[in-house]
Amino acid sequence: MNLAVDLTKGKIDEYSFDQAFGKMTLDFNKIHFYEGFKAWYKHTEGTFSGDLEYKGNLNLQAQVDFHDLTDFNNQIFIKQMAGRGKANLKVTGKTQDFDVSGDFV
Repeated sequence: MNLAVDLTKGKIDEYSFDQAFGKMTLDFNKIHFYEGFKAWYKHTEGTFSGDLEYKGNLNLQAQVDFHDLTDFNNQIFIKQMAGRGKANLKVTGKTQDFDVSGDFV
């Protein structure tokens, strides 16, 4: 199913977002985000593309602008963060145990 969406606050599995819009394809196995798909979480905005399998692998490319890193306190292995930054990321691997590579400035 091909969709063009303009979503308000929601969640995909355990990952929350405040707003998202762009083109995507859904089927019984995965979500494919087309280039230029945008999402916001609190003070963070990202543009990304790629595939997210429900059970299996993911392969996403993203450009993310973190306006306030405190939004992510206690959500990852770094318990307290502060500041801001920009990142170009590639997220690959198993959906439940993925790898992130890229640069952060």
